[in-house]
Amino acid sequence: MWDRLAALAGRPADQTWDFENAFWARREPYDAGEITTHAFWSGLLRGGLIASPGSALLDTLRQTDTDMWTHTDPAVVSVLRATHAAGTRLLLLSNAPHPLSDALDRTPWCST
Repeated sequence: MWDRLAALAGRPADQTWDFENAFWARREPYDAGEITTHAFWSGLLRGGLIASPGSALLDTLRQTDTDMWTHTDPAVVSVLRATHAAGTRLLLLSNAPHPLSDALDRTPWCST
């Protein structure tokens, strides 16, 4: 998914690592809600790309990012369910940006 995000952001295939570094350098203020989705992605785009608010590109970047963070390992979900069934109550806390936290709320493994 990193390759897909980098490509969507206008980065050549050999620059995925550079994209990841730039992504993490900008991520904290985005996760903290200090900058908008538009501002976060605009700082990562190359090749003359523009992701205006409401644009298809911005929606695709946001959705691809969300998909990356909501894809789970079934073995991990199984352990969490077994732990919950044994009586341990778990709470997932996240500093994720609103689009991601909203998507997490809708995932079957988080809502049960």
